[in-house]
Amino acid sequence: MSILIKGMEMPQSCWRCPLCLTVDPDTYRCIPTGQDFESTFDAIDHIVLSCPLVEVPPHGRLIDADALMKDGWKLFKQVGSSVHEMPLNNPSIPIIIEAEVDDG
Repeated sequence: MSILIKGMEMPQSCWRCPLCLTVDPDTYRCIPTGQDFESTFDAIDHIVLSCPLVEVPPHGRLIDADALMKDGWKLFKQVGSSVHEMPLNNPSIPIIIEAEVDDG
């Protein structure tokens, strides 16, 4: 399972990440991975490959497509003869993440 931190943007580097903790003046720790970095480490300029963060671009409602496919036959019988007639705003379709619009 994963989490989404609403309002948090993808950091430009590990050093600038709000999930990076200063252990001592020369050492930083990635809270999600527990990995320690020396202050001279080049994570100051980029994000390490082991970073578990994933950027989620602006999007509409993110639904559980697997649940939709599983329950799709029931919805199909309820709404008519065409899959194109299936109302995607049907309240029985589980929404995983609400829509997010791009402010820029």
